[in-house]
Amino acid sequence: MKVKTKILSLILVTVVCFGSSFATYAKNDNIDFKFKIRSLTRNSTYGKGRYRQTRNTNNQWKVQLNKSGEGKGTKTTFWLSGSDGEQVSPDAVAQQGKGAVYTKAYSSANERKVYLSGENNNWSLDGYEVSGVWDEETW
Repeated sequence: MKVKTKILSLILVTVVCFGSSFATYAKNDNIDFKFKIRSLTRNSTYGKGRYRQTRNTNNQWKVQLNKSGEGKGTKTTFWLSGSDGEQVSPDAVAQQGKGAVYTKAYSSANERKVYLSGENNNWSLDGYEVSGVWDEETW
């Protein structure tokens, strides 16, 4: 009986020690983005997607608009989309220079590659470039 207990203890310790080293944990990162927002309210998507590993829709994503070709203090609407163009989060309206906006995602965003998408929040014939940071999940 003591031998079985020792063997089981050894197996448990091995699994805990080595198994935890393979786990990955999300954190609140600042991933740079820069892309052009198209004219009118046509959708634009940043080409570098990220894998959203969470199963929890409360694990918010974020976007921070640092520079906007529209000018200081202007707003742009952002959301997460899938590779098929499906919107997988509610809109987040970010204002240039005002810090990050945190938003929940839909369950359709879980455990898949997502992309930062955006559009002009005004009906304008001019496109403009935006840049800042985003993260597909923050905890």
